[in-house]
Amino acid sequence: VLQVLVIYSFAYLFNPFDNRLVTALNVHGKFAKIAILESALNVVLSLVLVQVLGLVGVALGTLLAVIVGKTLKTMHCARVLDVGLVKFVFEPLLPNILPCLISLLLLLVLDSSVNSFIQLFVVVVVTSVIWFFITLFFALSATEKRYVIDLLLRKRIAD
Repeated sequence: VLQVLVIYSFAYLFNPFDNRLVTALNVHGKFAKIAILESALNVVLSLVLVQVLGLVGVALGTLLAVIVGKTLKTMHCARVLDVGLVKFVFEPLLPNILPCLISLLLLLVLDSSVNSFIQLFVVVVVTSVIWFFITLFFALSATEKRYVIDLLLRKRIAD
């Protein structure tokens, strides 16, 4: 169940700023409708799948609903920005896949050895740090890297 929910959480990392984008452009009404659809789909799928798969079915219902919701939201973002869907997915979003997949695989491998909540916490923290560095070095442009590093150094100097 935790592994399915981990995959669910990484679905949000694929396009993490979609809500901020449509809110900033004041075109978030469609997102609200998609969120309602996603929630309703989550409830229906969870109720159906719990009968067959138990608790895993509820987790799968949640995962499937978020995949549908994220797909619709990504399509809406591309439309709002007046960019082709393929271009929108391949240019700004595709670089996020590598850090997400590596972190997800690492988390799934490490999760099999977890015996306590403390170990689970450590696994999540380690995986998150690895995701950050993979994203920093492989998914961001040189300008974005400089901005993040400057931001971190300023914060560190201020402390």
